[in-house]
Amino acid sequence: MRNKAGFIIMIGLFIVLLAIYISKNHGQERAMEERKSQEEALVFPDFNPDAAASITITGLQTGIVKFEKEAGYWMVANGGEHPVMGEAVEEAASEPVEAGEEVATEEPSDGQKQIDEPDGELKAEGIVEVEAGNEPKAPEKKLHYYRADESQVVDGVLKMIKEMPHGIRVSTDKEKHNQFQVSSILAFDVDVRDLDGAELAHFLVGNAADQLSTENYIRFSEDSDEVYRIKGGWRNLVGKPFQAWRDKTIFFFDPAGISHITLYGTPDGDLAFTRGEDGEWSVDGQDWEVDKVRLDSLVSKLSTLKATDFAPTNVPPEKTGLASSVKKIVAEGSEGTFELTIGDASEAGKYYSSVTGDDTIYMLNDPDVSELLAGREKLAKVAPPENVEEPAVPAIGD
Repeated sequence: MRNKAGFIIMIGLFIVLLAIYISKNHGQERAMEERKSQEEALVFPDFNPDAAASITITGLQTGIVKFEKEAGYWMVANGGEHPVMGEAVEEAASEPVEAGEEVATEEPSDGQKQIDEPDGELKAEGIVEVEAGNEPKAPEKKLHYYRADESQVVDGVLKMIKEMPHGIRVSTDKEKHNQFQVSSILAFDVDVRDLDGAELAHFLVGNAADQLSTENYIRFSEDSDEVYRIKGGWRNLVGKPFQAWRDKTIFFFDPAGISHITLYGTPDGDLAFTRGEDGEWSVDGQDWEVDKVRLDSLVSKLSTLKATDFAPTNVPPEKTGLASSVKKIVAEGSEGTFELTIGDASEAGKYYSSVTGDDTIYMLNDPDVSELLAGREKLAKVAPPENVEEPAVPAIGD
């Protein structure tokens, strides 16, 4: 009887312990689910990419990169240096001169003759004195906007903002902002606004959290010291210089609408081609037959031609060889005339190139140039070899 009672007590204890264990596990699972739900919750749940009209990305290394949406297209401009860099220059200019240090002075220009004043100061005729605090503001620099790479802006920045998760909070200590590079100086500041200038999203991107750059440290607000680790290679995306955001498309037209194309400076000199109503190509002034497939391919390549890069802004014009170049491609058709000039090769082996009506200097790879400036060897239709009858093989036993 006692054994039976003891067994029942043991069973009861086991059931109680099992219930406690199950309850504890369920509690841990719920806590994990809640934590995961918080980590995956969207930072900007109401963000609408279509409402974005401007984006400003500010970084110490890249300066200010400004995006504006115009007529449905994203444009990008170089907005200048990071504000900290400008402050450093002003601070250096205002530093007191050390004893014995020479100060550079400028000679008065015409119309600004210096005269001695009674108090011994030197002033210039024609210069208006302005009281401190009333100095005229320098005119705002007008930015030059270029077409932006839509895929990087729309499918890159805007898409990632819409899908940005809260991630894991790693710090609330302001002293660690520099460590995670989320301070106002070291971070990449991303500011997105709508057409009326209202803020849609604003956050600070720090350094990568892993070597694969698949996670980043981010501060979601300038007013908060909290630092989060979230999924997504944000540093690699927003840390690009202005030129890397530009659209590298040189031409975009319908190749079927081209009726004339002239290749200047090919291995066989200048070659002009005309497309007939039947779609076949002929070469002007020469009697060889054009390979339609190959020339169609050349025109198609030109119609969506992309540069590999842009020339440095300070490259000397004479170094590009564009002004004296004899290598050109001119395509004419229903959409207009498209003219590409190919200059000299750079030290890196890429060719300086330009299009009519645009001051942009593009860089093209050698294989692209060779394919576009093809000569007769590549564009002539090669006749198939004649069928030669092979001698009959005698049957066995003959």
